[in-house]
Amino acid sequence: MRRAVIVDAVRSPMGRGKSSGQLAGVHPVDLLAGALTQLLDRNGVDPGSVDDVLTGCVGQAGEQSGTPGRQAVLAAEFPTHVPATTIERKCGSGQQAVDFAAHGVVAGAYDIAIAAGVESMSRVPMGAARGTSDPHGPAVRERFGELVPQGISAELVAARWKLSRGELDEYSARSHERAARARAAGEFDAEIVPVTDPADPDSLAASRDQTIREGSTPAALGQLSPAFDVDAYRARFPELPGVISPGNSSQITDGASALLVLSAERADELLRAVQREYPAETESQHEQTQVGAGRPRGRAVGYLRVDVLVLLAQERPRVGVGVSVVVVVVVTGRPTGFRDGGGLRSRGCAARYGPGARPGRAGTVVAEVRVLGAIVWRPHARRG
Repeated sequence: MRRAVIVDAVRSPMGRGKSSGQLAGVHPVDLLAGALTQLLDRNGVDPGSVDDVLTGCVGQAGEQSGTPGRQAVLAAEFPTHVPATTIERKCGSGQQAVDFAAHGVVAGAYDIAIAAGVESMSRVPMGAARGTSDPHGPAVRERFGELVPQGISAELVAARWKLSRGELDEYSARSHERAARARAAGEFDAEIVPVTDPADPDSLAASRDQTIREGSTPAALGQLSPAFDVDAYRARFPELPGVISPGNSSQITDGASALLVLSAERADELLRAVQREYPAETESQHEQTQVGAGRPRGRAVGYLRVDVLVLLAQERPRVGVGVSVVVVVVVTGRPTGFRDGGGLRSRGCAARYGPGARPGRAGTVVAEVRVLGAIVWRPHARRG
């Protein structure tokens, strides 16, 4: 069976999804086009060789109504013969794009595909596509009754599992603390591509995430009012606790991302080309470039098999010196080994996670997991 591998992943910085957000002045098509362009440029891939571009987008209304994936391909100056489509599977839209890209490669329909995602919630507000219309219809309502919005569903989940406001705020504050610490260590540097200011292409609109609440505390988050109108539903659901707030729920954000998905054969060709252009470093050079403030920008120089995809967000386990897992598959079974990734060392993994950590295992991820898909990075000098 053919194998699909992910060789690179980029994203814009995240911006607050309101008029004062750092990306509010950027059209969503241009936002995604920038990610597409930089993804191919830094991997030396000819845009005309891409078999398909699949983009996840929930709010397909207004400026995102004209299949934004296709518009972004045109804005990025891909040849017009390169096809593109836009996928909507609610909050899983971007992940579904990755799944479909991998499916296409495994089935033999693609050699090179791009899976992407874009959402500009400052310019296309949540719920804009629905408006005042009924998206369910009488048959669905007859079967399920009056459906509740997602926020009330979250309140019902909190009630069902007895999650307190304090627990949720503590979890959220800890997540922001970890994200801030990762950013300070350069953990996000390799994946973030800067966004230029549309009014002044020589200046940057954004180069770092705006959505990390550095310095958040449970006490400060606890001062925020509940995000959803639970009183309107209390007659039907008297158990609603009113614990979901803007500080512990999903953020309203702007952003775009793109992943390069190749067949294993095409990835081997790319790997050989990279190795010819960037000969292997010496031991001392490797240590000097791999150890330091975070993971430098690099090219993918190794991979593992990708069968099913489960994306990890801000807190990704590390599996060696200068090496990060970007995409993994979580299944029961014994660990797989790494393909030669240009200097992956067990001592680097042990330094982070203790003597039991070894390459091919997912660091601090829970027991009984198997890593089937990963990006293995090696830094390189950027072209001038």
